[in-house]
Amino acid sequence: MDKDLLKISPDASFQSYLRTFYDVPYAEEIAKLISARKQLELIADSDLEERLGLTPLFEARYRGTDLVVQNFVRHHKIFQILELGSGMASLGLSYTLRQPQLVYIETDLPEVMATKRKLINQLNPEIPTGLHFISANCLSAEELAEATRKFCSKEPVLIFNIGLFGYFDDREQNVLAKNVHKLLSQFGGYWITPDPAMHNQRQREISCHFLTHLIAEQKDQSGSTERREDNCFADEPDADRFFADHHFSIQKRSQLDNYELISPKKLKLPKPQEERILKDINRFGKVWILSAYTPSLDWDRS
Repeated sequence: MDKDLLKISPDASFQSYLRTFYDVPYAEEIAKLISARKQLELIADSDLEERLGLTPLFEARYRGTDLVVQNFVRHHKIFQILELGSGMASLGLSYTLRQPQLVYIETDLPEVMATKRKLINQLNPEIPTGLHFISANCLSAEELAEATRKFCSKEPVLIFNIGLFGYFDDREQNVLAKNVHKLLSQFGGYWITPDPAMHNQRQREISCHFLTHLIAEQKDQSGSTERREDNCFADEPDADRFFADHHFSIQKRSQLDNYELISPKKLKLPKPQEERILKDINRFGKVWILSAYTPSLDWDRS
């Protein structure tokens, strides 16, 4: 067993294990390589079953975003994808195996990318030529510019992230939005993310007290990353105002478009619990699709 593959954050272990319940390609293999179940048992203790009960929320977030990304890649003929904070997810490998013409750049912090390279090498020794793992902090415009040098400047780019916003405070979220806007202004294209859907109004209304504890996730093993409830938007209009203030045009899609959840049946969730979760996802679960624009100058003619 490669010890480096066991040095991932508790949140990464949690998400890796949950993905085994909704048929994500390579999820079973990744969970086994990093001993996700054992790590989750260590950090979850008696809360394990309650955590697993939240799986449909994360399935909808992951699969809903994946379908939106696929749709935009197909319909807008986009062949350049930038994933921010890719962690241990396997979307990059899945996309480039299906579509070898893609240039897919995964970015994350150096220690995460080093672990990810080892992990993907064990999953698939012949990594597709279009898949690249690049160490880049999404809060650094310079590092993102360097990471995207492999892109053609005349072609649009699709930027996406899942579960990233909750790690950043207000200042950092503003920096992220400015950095993405700069990239989209250069290349054209879209920014796709479901992260605003986990806002404070939603957390209060979900009848599962553990969700608040989950969003306030403990620090990872390096002590450098922390999720906090106060990093969330107040509600959906608050999220929309944030993106509008940063000069993004906004579209939204449901996280449940054109597919049925798999995890409730795999977990054998009680019917009332499944219905409660579906009601929540149908009400709050959305994916934001953002395109950058340059505001016109408001000349004072007085």
